[in-house]
Amino acid sequence: VLGFESGGATDVVAVHYDASGATTSTTTLPLATGTYGAAAALLQPDGAIVVASDDGGQALALRLLPNGAADPTFGVGGLSTLAVGASSGARALARDPASGNLYVGGFSGSPHQCFVARVTPAGALDASYATAGVLAIAQGDSCDVAALAVDGGGKLLVLATVASGSATRMIVARYW
Repeated sequence: VLGFESGGATDVVAVHYDASGATTSTTTLPLATGTYGAAAALLQPDGAIVVASDDGGQALALRLLPNGAADPTFGVGGLSTLAVGASSGARALARDPASGNLYVGGFSGSPHQCFVARVTPAGALDASYATAGVLAIAQGDSCDVAALAVDGGGKLLVLATVASGSATRMIVARYW
């Protein structure tokens, strides 16, 4: 179970239960000023969980091992801070089964514009993708990635909310 705890700052909290429902571990990942806690979660084939979040206006991804502990091989102590711009937040996740790379989507800037970052299994931005690992998607007056998926052919699908003037719409885009 993923959630958040607020006591001045919002922390991501992961509670691991066994098959009988007994708590086996609780992991709290303190964030300095995170505002959304766990915005999205993705179960990986090895049982690890990746969480999309933010901390003080900086998008990030967290990787938890199957026992709920932070994965020390991902980013720094299980935390990958994504250099996608100021006032950013991660809101969606997908995994490319062929490469094991993660896609992290969300918003950046003011007004918000969409981004998709490609992150290696070690938690680093994949510099070979888009511009230094980040695809900027400028749409409308404000844009926020709502969901990501990788189709069977390895193409990335992006669902985003776009606001233009007083109208808000959903868009779906495919990138390859």
